[in-house]
Amino acid sequence: MKKSMLRCELDTAFLHGSVVTVDEKDEIAQALGIVGNRIAYVGSDRGIEPFVSEHTRVVDLAGRTLMPGIVDTHFHPILTGLLGAHHDSGMIDTTPARCASLAGMLGMLREAVGRKRPGEWISMMGYEPELFSDERRHPTIEELDALAPENPVHCMHGGGHICMYNTRALAYLDVHIPEDAGKYPPDEVEVAGGRLTGMVRGHTHFKLWGMVGYTEAQQAAAAMKSHRRALEAGITSIGDMGECGPVSYHIMQKLCRDRTFKIRVNMALHSIFGKIYSLEENEHWLQLGFMSGLGDERFRVGPCKFMIDGGSGAPSCATREPYSHDP
Repeated sequence: MKKSMLRCELDTAFLHGSVVTVDEKDEIAQALGIVGNRIAYVGSDRGIEPFVSEHTRVVDLAGRTLMPGIVDTHFHPILTGLLGAHHDSGMIDTTPARCASLAGMLGMLREAVGRKRPGEWISMMGYEPELFSDERRHPTIEELDALAPENPVHCMHGGGHICMYNTRALAYLDVHIPEDAGKYPPDEVEVAGGRLTGMVRGHTHFKLWGMVGYTEAQQAAAAMKSHRRALEAGITSIGDMGECGPVSYHIMQKLCRDRTFKIRVNMALHSIFGKIYSLEENEHWLQLGFMSGLGDERFRVGPCKFMIDGGSGAPSCATREPYSHDP
């Protein structure tokens, strides 16, 4: 705001710094003033002086840089926060930094089974077969069944678009024998050599992932875990590109409304769990009259997000030429 438009004293003034404006000319200013929660002045140290009073909090930047908060346009605060090293984490972290081998990942599963009640889901995410130090492959359905005969297992690749499930988990899709794979799009429930392998891809994987139970308490705690990490990185606004369905919308809206989650949220209308589910859910919002932009500066309805194919890391999306690592 031009100084001639400012008619009151500043609540906070930052002086003697390099203020990155990101305006049309990418100008660097010396000082910045705030009234309430709005930037009211950007300019020189001398120009800000008339608006600084004895009540103004003055911060001497001493030559340091002051820059706008970072906007992360594609983030999943709940899903990211669910990932953790503890056996009770919503999703057990099996990324390469924590899980260097297939044997190590199966050991994590064994430990989780020992701490779960029969019937409880075990959810894991992050492994990269190509980076395993021993057998460079996915776990088999037989290995998962042997370790977790009474628990459904969700063991997801780091790319997120394919996942290995055990027999207990496939039953949630009403898949019990190889012929049942025909209930879903071709190759999404994998059959090889006349048997189910446990691998599920694409939208069918997202549908089954949607049946994994993450409690409201787990989701709220996960959101706040991501909130802390984002603020530490200078992120002040996010585009939330999908979580765990309608309950997640409620959780994020409440956390923002209560100012517990201080980062501004632009929430995509989308559930990552299943193509048909997503279409029906978006149609429901639209019929209620929801439009992009509804809300306030803390929590706003964003775009509709549709997945039309898989990911390249796993891989699970179609290409014109074979993948170099998976022909």
